Amino acid sequence: MDAVVANGEVSIPCPEGFKELDQAKLDSLYLDENHDRVGISDEERHMIVCLFWHKANPLLSKLANAKDICTSTEKRMRRRMGGNGYALETFFERTICGQQGQGFRHTYDLQGIGYTSEIIVFKRDNVSYTLYTYARTENMEGCRPILDGIVDSMSFL
Repeated sequence: MDAVVANGEVSIPCPEGFKELDQAKLDSLYLDENHDRVGISDEERHMIVCLFWHKANPLLSKLANAKDICTSTEKRMRRRMGGNGYALETFFERTICGQQGQGFRHTYDLQGIGYTSEIIVFKRDNVSYTLYTYARTENMEGCRPILDGIVDSMSFL
């Protein structure tokens, strides 16, 4: 199975049907030009997995834990997606790459189509990672095991 690498240290498996998103596509999806991210998508099944990273100075990194970053991320998403029917479903914990992650699941509408997303924050040393997984809500029953398999198979190199 192919894989993409984030920040030179996180391997994200790219199962059959998925392909790596180029920076232009990522810029258009997120409406910015942040290049500290990689993503994969399965266009046929309408799934996306994207991992962002942020390197902080060591002192600042110690002050902000994964739970605080997750809570802040959820607040930003709620404000930004409020006009798209944003609804928080739950907060949760999940291990990623051997690190304890803090996440939340939410739903929203985009151009009349419902989506379900999970966002999980985890840290390693002075790097914070934010993982986004998305799929159409109507397909979530079949997509969730695939997305979970990708997340469970992520690893540090």
